[in-house]
Amino acid sequence: MDFLTWEKPELQDPFDSHSALSLDAARLDEEIAGIVSTRRFLNKSLTAMTGVLLVNGGVHLAAKLGLPALAAGTLGGILFGLFLVNALTKIRHSEGQPSIDSDFFLSLAQAASVGTALWLSFTEHREIGTAAKDGRERFLVEVRAYEVKPEPPSHDLLLTLAISLGGLLLMLGIVKSRAR
Repeated sequence: MDFLTWEKPELQDPFDSHSALSLDAARLDEEIAGIVSTRRFLNKSLTAMTGVLLVNGGVHLAAKLGLPALAAGTLGGILFGLFLVNALTKIRHSEGQPSIDSDFFLSLAQAASVGTALWLSFTEHREIGTAAKDGRERFLVEVRAYEVKPEPPSHDLLLTLAISLGGLLLMLGIVKSRAR
């Protein structure tokens, strides 16, 4: 007689908070979020490493082409500035106060690695510049030591005689004018 009192069974929502499917879905969402955040971190890290390699390669290329001043000052400064500004744009404002999160620290690490790469790239350039400056100074000291300088004629005796003669004529003029 149970079949006479048969009622339509209630359908359960497959994503109900108590069902096994909803627990699997929640676990899957957490795993996907973890994978996506890990991928973002890896992408940012690869971007940073690529940026450092490009900065280093660009600086060496400019130096090899005979443009070390451009490589040292302009190009390196612009690239370091871009990475630093990128780090500063990662500071967020929430509730009227600045908020620093992991994106900022990652960008700051990128800027620091670019700065370090530039500094290491120019070590050879700085050593060559210092050696050239020292060599130039030593050369000038040696040239001045062995240089034969023509001495201008000394007119000290003639000047003394002229002043003495002028003073004598002045005194003679004074004496002569008093004598009259």
